[in-house]
Amino acid sequence: LEELAASDPRNRDLQFFLGETYVAQSKFDEAEKLYRKSLEDRTSSEAYLGLASIYRKQNKAKELIENLGRALDRVSDPEGASQLFEAELKAIGEDKKLFEATVEALREMTKGGARKEHFAGAFLLAGVAAEHEKIDVAVELYDLALKANPAKAEQILLGKADAQLEAKRFADAAATYLQALN
Repeated sequence: LEELAASDPRNRDLQFFLGETYVAQSKFDEAEKLYRKSLEDRTSSEAYLGLASIYRKQNKAKELIENLGRALDRVSDPEGASQLFEAELKAIGEDKKLFEATVEALREMTKGGARKEHFAGAFLLAGVAAEHEKIDVAVELYDLALKANPAKAEQILLGKADAQLEAKRFADAAATYLQALN
């Protein structure tokens, strides 16, 4: 596989497959070099998602959330992106320590105020929190996503309201729906 990838360095699918193979074999340095090299030619959600996978396995919370955010920022169809991110988000949600470290890293990153580059990470983590019934954390992160990118208010508030409904916080959900209408 390495020989094939070396003979065809412009074949992005082959390069990403080799990167995934390296990650599966815990050859993180090799995988990171490959993903970073692909970013020199053209940024892509796949390369950032590959880096996120490496950082998740290395428990590097800050780098994980940064690269997940960069990956989502580069997806052409954010609504259809859930399949692309599903494995990473599921793994984060199932690892309690990593999830908590990632939320804490995001809190640290936004201490001086949420900026647009924080939106994607906050939005993705809010969904993970909601799915794992950590509703207070989900609400906090949806609010952070809203501060980071008010232009995405409809998407953010609907996610927040859905999480509140699932948690049977009907009054909160109603207030969030009203906020979305305004």
